[in-house]
Amino acid sequence: MKSAVIFSVLLLSAATVQGMNQNFGVTKCCFKFADASSFIQNVVDYQETHPLCPRKGIILTTKTKRQVCVDPQQEMIKKLTKDLSATRG
Repeated sequence: MKSAVIFSVLLLSAATVQGMNQNFGVTKCCFKFADASSFIQNVVDYQETHPLCPRKGIILTTKTKRQVCVDPQQEMIKKLTKDLSATRG
């Protein structure tokens, strides 16, 4: 009986997450932040996480297409996103 309840909760959770993906386009959220200092020179693009994500974050994309979550409040990340924004437009 207990396993049936757990299975039902997991199934409902999966359906809720899937529904969020379809309705709001939420595809990526950040749950942990990496230290960007070791790869910041290789960043070619960034995107902000969706407002419905539990934590606000920045997803950096490197030259090798690796995506990494970083803290948007770090000064080096603020400067990087500002510089990349300037090259976009």
